[in-house]
Amino acid sequence: MKKIYFAALLAVLLTGCTTNDVEEPKNSDLVEMTMYFTRFQFEQEGMTRASSVTDYITRLDIWISDGETTTAYNQATDTEGFGSLSLTLNKNKTYTMYAVAHKGSAPATLADGVVSFPDDKVTHSFFYSETFQPTKDMEKVCPMDRIVAMFMLSTTDAVPENVKKVRITIGNVFNRWNVAGYGVNAIDKVSTINITSTKPDGSVDLMTYGIVTDENTSHNVLVEALDVSDAVVQTQTFNDVPLRNGYRTIATGSFFTDAPSSFSFTAEEWQDNTGISF
Repeated sequence: MKKIYFAALLAVLLTGCTTNDVEEPKNSDLVEMTMYFTRFQFEQEGMTRASSVTDYITRLDIWISDGETTTAYNQATDTEGFGSLSLTLNKNKTYTMYAVAHKGSAPATLADGVVSFPDDKVTHSFFYSETFQPTKDMEKVCPMDRIVAMFMLSTTDAVPENVKKVRITIGNVFNRWNVAGYGVNAIDKVSTINITSTKPDGSVDLMTYGIVTDENTSHNVLVEALDVSDAVVQTQTFNDVPLRNGYRTIATGSFFTDAPSSFSFTAEEWQDNTGISF
């Protein structure tokens, strides 16, 4: 009798263990969605085409907030699925997303609505923001906008042998980005660029970036050629240079000689050239 009682008790215990292993029902409020971060998007004959933002940058930093908690997602070129993000979110909540793409040496940070770049160094950068409510299997394309202006020095003369670096100082630009859509923390940005290669004729293209306002603004740009000891061997100042976020200004001419120079300024979209002749 004792053996029969023990066997019955063991069967009850095993049945209880089996019941505990049954998978709990999933939260029906949670849905999966995927975001794709792009640079250009346009529609043509019913087709949507976009180029990946990863063609231009090396880091993508994303912040998603439900109003109570903000979660950061940091990607680099070696991150699997770089340029996209898959999430499980609550379909009953409204989320706000901020995303910045750049070429910084480390992830950007977000504090009090302001994006700061590593070492406060502005590189080729893009931004996107949106408030949304997720739905099941949502796929969201997020076209990012450039938030920087480019200044490029394109010389028509060869770099002298004693010139090893070029220092470019742009007056009165910003190096941080407010998620409301404007630059903050005004500075005179100083970029020192090592000359590691030139074009076949010995000339060089050098570029730097800064955040300005959306409309054309005028800036003084100081360009200095440096030797191996960082002594200045050639200098030139460009006054009232037009800069604009999403646009580039190119200064083209003979820089490393003392020949008289003349200047003209225009501002055009990034895909085109913004000309300064000197």
